[in-house]
Amino acid sequence: MALLATSYRMSYEFTPNPDPDAKTIVLLHGLGLSGSFWRSLIPLLSVRYSLLVCDLPGHGLSGETSEDVTFATLAEDLRLLLESLNVSSVVLVAHDASVYIARRLAALTPSSVERMIYISPYMPHTLPATLTELQDRRLLLEQAPMTVYAAAMAHKLTGTPGDALLHQRIVQAHERVSKALYIQLLDLAGSEQALHEQAHVRKPLMIISGELDASFPPGMAHIAHMLFDASAFLIVPGASNLTFVDQPLYTSDFIDRFVRKTPFEPGKPKPVEDELKQTLRVLWSGRLPSAPERNRLTIRCIGTFEVSLGQRPIRLGWNTRHAKSILMYLAYHRSATREQLCETLFPETAFPKAMRNLRVYLNHFSKLLETEDGQEPCLTIERDTIKLNIEIDCDLFVLLRELQSASEQADSAYKLNQCVTLSEQLQSKILSGCFDPFSIALKETVEQAWEQLSLWAADNCCEREQYAEAVRFLQSGLQYGTGEELLFYDRLIAISQRTGNAKELRKWMRMRKKACVPT
Repeated sequence: MALLATSYRMSYEFTPNPDPDAKTIVLLHGLGLSGSFWRSLIPLLSVRYSLLVCDLPGHGLSGETSEDVTFATLAEDLRLLLESLNVSSVVLVAHDASVYIARRLAALTPSSVERMIYISPYMPHTLPATLTELQDRRLLLEQAPMTVYAAAMAHKLTGTPGDALLHQRIVQAHERVSKALYIQLLDLAGSEQALHEQAHVRKPLMIISGELDASFPPGMAHIAHMLFDASAFLIVPGASNLTFVDQPLYTSDFIDRFVRKTPFEPGKPKPVEDELKQTLRVLWSGRLPSAPERNRLTIRCIGTFEVSLGQRPIRLGWNTRHAKSILMYLAYHRSATREQLCETLFPETAFPKAMRNLRVYLNHFSKLLETEDGQEPCLTIERDTIKLNIEIDCDLFVLLRELQSASEQADSAYKLNQCVTLSEQLQSKILSGCFDPFSIALKETVEQAWEQLSLWAADNCCEREQYAEAVRFLQSGLQYGTGEELLFYDRLIAISQRTGNAKELRKWMRMRKKACVPT
């Protein structure tokens, strides 16, 4: 452990090579991970190089810090560590957002950095789609437990979706990191300038991308390579974002060849390539159209019912004139005719009367969603069609997608992890106070999906003799009483018999008998 300038204990592992002339490679992991993810690479590189592997604050085995961290302070900490180890020259290998630590160190002590290697670097502020992805990641972080976010990231990070153990390692590494710290570092990365605009651009640089990486695809690696004067780029076949985990042999070979390569020579002028590079730099530096500022309608209907338009909460008016029902229908469908609203929400009211009432309901509803001066209206009411023209964030719709994702998941370990998270969310009431047919149908969709998942999760736990966990899943699924109670009672009875719990056995036998009595 090393006590550094940022007042946290950095966990690091330094493996010196017996050869006194061996170069030192520093391995910097990405957000939410730890130095342990380099372990497949270490035996392949340690034959020829000294290796230094560090954990970022709050990651891996490093301690927490109460201070606001920046990439500059993290680079200073790394400089102090290298100084304490008497290491004067390094090759920096950085993954994800750690490229900004590497960049700061190269600017801080140019003489100590010999070469740079970026693996799937996080490169924000390029395309509107990139900004949108960052917004979506941050939104998921704010709304969902870290486990859910980590599970989503695991599928993006690795090209081996069937590797349950690797997915579990990624999830566990993310869970070690506090959500506040993760968001802080993600925001720092999102506010960075283009990578090529710093002093280290004259350092030999190699950019590595995974063939299957959707976040930093090979095409982006090629463009990024064109932004630098002295750079190369390579694509690792059969790998996603974590190339050094998916394909350690390829990755280590690329690193080794690049480190041993002779220094870059200026070479002959290349007019076409030079002009292309200059054009790309102009575009990359901010002249691309930025992502538009988007207003957002936020709906919370799991537990309490809350609505916000942008940053403005709308607290009153939802329990009158069917406003809540109209909101949920339009949020789900985005647009509807007046006839559809009447037939779906008020089927028991005579159609002419329902149409007359709807005019009153829509007048009230439109006042709730009035936008401020200068903003585009988020609701359009035409003669035949009513439409929501706004981005919608609804926790119930997120839950429905997560239920669907878990139902289709083939990886049992990941599926069980999803079920654990879903069981926590499903402890609260859904759409409280909504009794229209559409809202009831939404609730039934959730209940039926969770009924099947909770049965599957209970069976999975029983196979591993984790009976307490199985009972919790069964009780969670049983609370909705959608007509399949006997399936739950039979399993609870079987578990009580296996565990010898006579009291629970009598209870569930009694409940099963009661469920069989016709009403």
